[in-house]
Amino acid sequence: MVDLAAVLDALWLGLVIYDDKLNILYCNRASRHLASAARNPELLQEEIRELARQCRIQKACRTRIFDVKADNKQVTYRAKAWGLDPNYHQIIVTIEDDTSTFRLERTLLKAETLTVHGQLAIDALTEIRNPLTVALGFCELVAESDAGACPFVNYIREELLAIKDILENFAVASPARY
Repeated sequence: MVDLAAVLDALWLGLVIYDDKLNILYCNRASRHLASAARNPELLQEEIRELARQCRIQKACRTRIFDVKADNKQVTYRAKAWGLDPNYHQIIVTIEDDTSTFRLERTLLKAETLTVHGQLAIDALTEIRNPLTVALGFCELVAESDAGACPFVNYIREELLAIKDILENFAVASPARY
């Protein structure tokens, strides 16, 4: 059986769960670490509790950015609160370090992901071009050998050429060419 508390403690994201009286039901290791790093952890905890209270009152997800002095530097935390049940009796708050280094790491990860997706798109483009070229070749053979099928084959050929132009434009516009 999976120990849920151990799984939640292993997350890098801070989690705090409040009951219907805004008492803390659960607080994972990351949230305790983020709070303890703050110069005034009690104030941060009260501001997060206030976010949970606003979430319950408005019965809607709430997000807030906290700028905190921690370990002689300015740290930005992003806290997001939402209800665990439809009546917002229990509120969960996630807390993450949102300083510029973390933003930069996430931006680089997104850029790498987009590069991989671009390369996959170019590979797919190549795989589409090959059967398209074969189909165009067969249309020309049929058009040359059977004059009766020529009008229909010419329509097919024109549409295949239109597809080929679209793919060529995509290949030229794609930054992931190699």
